[in-house]
Amino acid sequence: MTEAPERPRSRGRVAGIVILVSLVVILVGGYFIADAVVRGVAQNEAASQIESRLPEGVAADVSVQLGGVSVIAQLLTGHLDEVTVSAPDLTIDGVLADVSVVGRNVPTDLEKPVGEVTGTITVDAANLNRLVQVPDATSAVQLGDQSLSYDTTVNFLGLDLGIRVEATPTAAGDEILLAPQNVSLTAGSADIDLSRLVSTVVGSDPIPVCVAQYLPPGVGVTGIDIAPEQATLTLEASDVVLTQEWATSTGSCG
Repeated sequence: MTEAPERPRSRGRVAGIVILVSLVVILVGGYFIADAVVRGVAQNEAASQIESRLPEGVAADVSVQLGGVSVIAQLLTGHLDEVTVSAPDLTIDGVLADVSVVGRNVPTDLEKPVGEVTGTITVDAANLNRLVQVPDATSAVQLGDQSLSYDTTVNFLGLDLGIRVEATPTAAGDEILLAPQNVSLTAGSADIDLSRLVSTVVGSDPIPVCVAQYLPPGVGVTGIDIAPEQATLTLEASDVVLTQEWATSTGSCG
């Protein structure tokens, strides 16, 4: 008989716990909603700023994705975990390319260096030929399976010969090195295989193709993937300050 009054008190405690949990859920939900809003605003503003600062001759419809769990928490630390910038139809002086750039440990103060930047540039054969010139090539470059081919002229035993070279490309920082694998002599409509004489006809050293004049200082080519339809270059840089001056500057090969 004396324990009956305790029941309302127990029910009150349970109700209090339920209310507290509900408030926590509401607050957490509100935080994530606010974070989503901040993320969306930040992404749109970043894309707009990038588009407005593109160098002359460059045009793109840019999209930005901010990685990480909480953008608000990242902004409070002064660094963004990961920022992905995509421009699938970027044009550079008439050259069409699909460009994607990922920055990691990106400071909100743009006067400080970004920890790491990785990017890819994908172009088809026609746009690759507008962008890069192979030394002494007399024809457009054709793409194959992890290889490319082109026509050129060499002097062999005192004779000027028209040949077709099939080469394997390798990324080398500010250059792409073309290592000849097969050589054929073009004589009218016939091709004469000279593959066993590759080193004799074109030499044993890879042919360097400078790409530094297309890239900002400190950015190097670290990978290249060739398919019959397109070529993809992988670029990397670290500890670079993403200023307007840096973005509009280019390097040079030694």
